[in-house]
Amino acid sequence: MFNKKLILSFILFLPVFILISCSPSYDLATEGPIVMISTSPAGPDDYRHLISEYITVYADGTVVLSHEENPEKDAPTFQTKINKDDTRQIEDLIRDEKFQSLDEDVSTPSEDGEKQEVIVYFTDEVKKVSGWNPANESFKHIRQQIKSFIQTEDLEQWRTEISEYIWESDAKSKASITDFKTDEPFFILQIDSSVPTEAYDEPLTKEYALTLSGDLNVTIRGKDDKQIDAIEPLQITIDQNDMDALQTAITENFWKLSEHQSHADGSFEEAMTVNLKEISKTVSGKEPSNKRYVFIKEQLFSSIDDEQMSAWIDSTVEAYKHSGAERGQIAPEDLSEFIKE
Repeated sequence: MFNKKLILSFILFLPVFILISCSPSYDLATEGPIVMISTSPAGPDDYRHLISEYITVYADGTVVLSHEENPEKDAPTFQTKINKDDTRQIEDLIRDEKFQSLDEDVSTPSEDGEKQEVIVYFTDEVKKVSGWNPANESFKHIRQQIKSFIQTEDLEQWRTEISEYIWESDAKSKASITDFKTDEPFFILQIDSSVPTEAYDEPLTKEYALTLSGDLNVTIRGKDDKQIDAIEPLQITIDQNDMDALQTAITENFWKLSEHQSHADGSFEEAMTVNLKEISKTVSGKEPSNKRYVFIKEQLFSSIDDEQMSAWIDSTVEAYKHSGAERGQIAPEDLSEFIKE
C-alpha cells in the first residue's frame, strides 16, 4: 500500500519536477562579465564616423565603456562602479523581462540603422540576443537599464576622445604625421567672408600658405577665386621657434580632428589643410570652434609679426584707395577690417 502511494505521488509530481528541471536559470556569473550591450551603427557614412559602443558590467560592479569588446590598450575607455543593489536589480530585470525566452534575433525590417546586442553571462551558459533596429520592449528595457549607469557628460566626453583616437590612428596607419611636404606649402588656412559694397556683398577669401622653410604667403582673393590686382600678397618669414611650435601643435591636434567641423552659429567657411609627403587632409566647416582647430589657428597668428602685418594692411588699403576703385567696389575701411579679422 505504501509503495502504491509512493508511486502515485511520484507520477503526480513528475511533471512539476520536469518543469523545474527544465526552467532556465537566471543566476548571473559570480566573476567576470555579467552583461554586455553593444550598439554598432551602419550605413553609407565614412567608417571613421561609424563608431561602435560597448558597455560591459562585471560581477564586482565595474562598468566599462569602450568601442570594441576587447579594445587596444591605448584606446580611450571610461570606467565607473555600481553597487551590489544595482547588480541585483540587473538580475531581477533580466528575470522579469524573461530574457531567456527572447528570440536570438529581434530585428525589425530596415534598410539601414544600427545593430544592437545584449549578451548575458549566466552561471551555466551565455545567451546573446541581437537585431537591427529592434523594437522588442523587453530587449529595450534591459539596454536602457545598462545605459543608465553611464552619465551623459561622461558618454559625450568619451565619444569625443574615441573619435579623436580613431581619426589619429587612421592617419598614422597611412603616413608619418611629422613628415611634412617640402616642395609646396605644407600648411594652408583659408578663411571666407564677405565685405559690403554699394551694390552687393563682395565675397573675399584670405589665404595663409606656409612652407616648411618658414615662408608665409598671405593673399586675398575676390569672387571666383580671382586675385584683386590692387592687393599685393604679404610675404614674411616665420621664426624657427614659432615654426617648431606650430608643427608641434599640428602634430598633436590636427590628426585628431574629423574632416567636418562647424560652429552651430557659423556663417562663413574655413578650411585648414596639412600636406604630408604621403597624404593630405583638409578640415573644413563654418567657422569651426573645436578647441584643437582654434589652437592651431591661434598658433599660426601668434607667429606673425604684428608690425609687419599692420604695415601690410596700411599699404594695402592705401594702394586700394589709389587703384581707381569705382562705385560698387569695396570701401577701403571695410577692406581694412576684413584683413584684420
